[in-house]
Amino acid sequence: MTIPAALHRQYINLVNHWPIDPLRPTVSFQNMLADRVERYFGTHAQADETIPTQNTPLRAETIAKEGAHEAVAKPVVKFDQALIEKEINVLGNLLEDRFKKAYPVSDTMLKPKSNPEYYEKLLQELDEAPSRSWWQAQINSWKGYIRFQ
Repeated sequence: MTIPAALHRQYINLVNHWPIDPLRPTVSFQNMLADRVERYFGTHAQADETIPTQNTPLRAETIAKEGAHEAVAKPVVKFDQALIEKEINVLGNLLEDRFKKAYPVSDTMLKPKSNPEYYEKLLQELDEAPSRSWWQAQINSWKGYIRFQ
């Protein structure tokens, strides 16, 4: 197996194991990573090719033929093995919570004296938020504006 194929397999494995955000399931970091894999491995740029930028002018015949929206091509990225290995390493570290394990948060940080239940309530709110209906979300937002004495 060649080095690019092995890196491609590792990157795809990370993309497949990346969790879906329950609060924003439509905004997917996983899709962004999949696009990055396609850009890195889908189009193989030669070492001497230049990377097009967003400022590259579109040709008139391309716009006339395909339309303005379809004429914008994804930028081609040179295969940079060192960069891809760094990205895979960082993504793997994030996926396995290595930083959370290496630098644990103390109880004094999680329970400040001014509001000791703040983070517990925040986690409870984040756990409940994805299962709420639209109406319940609206009621909760109004509860934040109206305070009874």
